[in-house]
Amino acid sequence: MGYDIFHGFGLDKIHDSLTENFDYKDNDSAKWRLVKTKSVMDSDGFMTEYSWYTDGEKHIFMFGDSDIYEPDEDYADWVAESEKEAEDWFENYKGFDDEEDMWEDFDEEFSDDFSGNADFMNDGFNRIYGDGSDLED
Repeated sequence: MGYDIFHGFGLDKIHDSLTENFDYKDNDSAKWRLVKTKSVMDSDGFMTEYSWYTDGEKHIFMFGDSDIYEPDEDYADWVAESEKEAEDWFENYKGFDDEEDMWEDFDEEFSDDFSGNADFMNDGFNRIYGDGSDLED
């Protein structure tokens, strides 16, 4: 057994009372049944497991190695109420690959909008303060 940092400092009773009723695995993970798992890209660009669990009523989806990350509705990536909705989500979900496509579209739209707005702002600034052509180098 590992070294107990509370031992020998008179804190044993405090430690015992703090941990006595605390269960680290108290998330009802036993009620969830694994339906399917696949590999998807995570936010860091690495491949990771994406797991679909059900308790018979709800369907939750979890990122990460299923040996490490137990099913927990509070930390689920997504929750579905029906099996059909869950299946559609799972089959079509590609992880953060989807989000990269979304950001590429956003970047193009933003840069187009920004360049137009920047021209408008420069024109307004130049009308008020001049274009700087009267300044010497």
